[in-house]
Amino acid sequence: MDHMSNLGLLAFGNRLKRISEVLLSDTTQFYNELNINFESRWFPLFTLILKEDSISVGEAAKLLNQSHVFISKISKQMIQAKLISKSKSVKDNRVSQLRLTKEGADLSIELCPIWEDIQSCLVKIGELSGVDLNELLFKIEETIKQNDLYSLIKKSQEKRKLNSIEIIEYQKVYQKDFYNISKSWINNMFYMEESDKKIFANPQVCILDKGGKIIFAKYQKEIVGCCALIKLNNDRYELTKMGVLSKAKGQKVGKKLMIASIEKCKKMNAKSIYLETSYKCEIAINLYRKFGFQNVAIQSDCKYQRCELAMELIL
Repeated sequence: MDHMSNLGLLAFGNRLKRISEVLLSDTTQFYNELNINFESRWFPLFTLILKEDSISVGEAAKLLNQSHVFISKISKQMIQAKLISKSKSVKDNRVSQLRLTKEGADLSIELCPIWEDIQSCLVKIGELSGVDLNELLFKIEETIKQNDLYSLIKKSQEKRKLNSIEIIEYQKVYQKDFYNISKSWINNMFYMEESDKKIFANPQVCILDKGGKIIFAKYQKEIVGCCALIKLNNDRYELTKMGVLSKAKGQKVGKKLMIASIEKCKKMNAKSIYLETSYKCEIAINLYRKFGFQNVAIQSDCKYQRCELAMELIL
């Protein structure tokens, strides 16, 4: 096998393009030997015009699932070859219609039996390969329509990033990380308030001894994120002190912390998770909304001057 074949599915698109180029080159060579002024890449648009009698560039682009620019380029080549013409639509003079010329119509009669020969040869190639080429292509096209590669790659990348992050619970050795990560985002956008200082001075007493949790995100052997769950009552917890180091932004650390926080609250039989935030924390608010948090009234005993918005997730 050559290098591209050895690359396997990673070169799937390149290999399809290579096959396409070989097939188009072979058919164009055949047309040339018969002195037929026709190029293989014109085939889809030419047959569409033949079928529709007349069609606009925009409609053709939509039906062929090709770009408007590509269809315009191909149509110009076919106009230059005198196979089609372009004229203003009777219904709307802003729209141009493509039609076969007499030369194009005559050529279509000559081409039809040749296309039948090409069709039978492609069927033969499929049989020799042990597959129904048309059925295989149809399935691939339909699958890509429903699951485009870009979205699949994004999901795969996100899953890989999430799996690379380890969630660990609070230990005394991580108290400094809890303070440093939280201090980073607090000082960047706000200022350290007395309620913050009290929690950081003794998280064991303020959070853990009261039934809460503090969790950390470990990425590439380093603590890069954290958050705390303060127990408000038997079935309600407050999510607070969620922060991610700037060097770990984009690695889905916040999402991993959120997933872990929700799972831990469910294990503790919580019915809801409450949080307070500021409109400055736009990225965090968007994350909360993605997980289903809704705006609620700010609690009367709110301890932070920076609080402008309260949200809650019903579990």
